[in-house]
Amino acid sequence: MVCDLETLTAVAGLRATERMYPASLTKLMTFIVAYETAPDLTVLIEITKELKNQYPEGSRKGIDVGDLMSVEQMLYALLLESDTDAALGLAFHVAGSEAAFVELMNRKAEEMGLESTHFVNVTGLHDDKHYSTAADMAVILSYVLGIELGRTILTTETFVTYLKYYKNGVLTDYRMTFYNTTLRNRFANNGISTETPAGALVLGGKTGFTDEAAYCLATVARGADGREYIAITGHASSDENSARDAVKLY
Repeated sequence: MVCDLETLTAVAGLRATERMYPASLTKLMTFIVAYETAPDLTVLIEITKELKNQYPEGSRKGIDVGDLMSVEQMLYALLLESDTDAALGLAFHVAGSEAAFVELMNRKAEEMGLESTHFVNVTGLHDDKHYSTAADMAVILSYVLGIELGRTILTTETFVTYLKYYKNGVLTDYRMTFYNTTLRNRFANNGISTETPAGALVLGGKTGFTDEAAYCLATVARGADGREYIAITGHASSDENSARDAVKLY
C-alpha cells in the first residue's frame, strides 16, 4: 500500500486489504500505546532476567540485565533496533503484563477503525492469530508519524545515549548507540540509495521479519512534488528486495 501521508489517500495497492503477518511492524502499535499510556518518559525501567528469558528468538540490541533505561530510551530502542527487551519492558511498566498491554493494543486498533488487525504479543513474533493488512499498517504508521517523538525516532539514523547501571553499589552509565534498521540495514548495508531515481527521498521507517511474514517494511518518503508518502510492503524474499521494492514504489 502506498498512500499520501497527509490525506491517507491510496496511490497504489496490491492485495492491501488481505491478511498479512506484520512481524516487527507490530512495534509501531507498541510504540503508540506505550507513548500514550506511560505517564512519564523519564522514569527508569530495569532490564531483568524475566525480560531476557522471554522470547529468546526475538531481536535484541544487546542491552544487559541490570541496565536502567528511561521510557524514552526504550522507545528509541523499540523503533530503531526493534529491541525485544524494550518492547517487553514498556509493556510491563505500563500495564503490568504483556497480556494486559496487548489488550490495550487491540483496544487502540478498534478505536482507530482497524477491523482487520489483531495482536497477540508486543513483538510481532509469529502467531496465527496475530495479523494485520498493508492498509491497516499504513494507518498505524501515519499515526506514529503524527506524534513528534515517533517521527523523530523513525527518521533518526543514529541515536547515541547513555544507559545507567549499578556497579559496586554506585550508579554509573555507559555509552550505547542505536541504529535505524531501515536506513542502515535495509538500505545502506545493501548499497541502496535512499534517494530514488524519480527524486523521492526515503526518510526512515520500521523493519520486520519472521519466517512466516518474510521481510516487511514500513517507510516514509518525501516525493519530488514536496509531499510525503508512506509505503507498506510484506513478504519480500530478502531484506535487500524489500528496500528495492520501496524504491520502485516511490
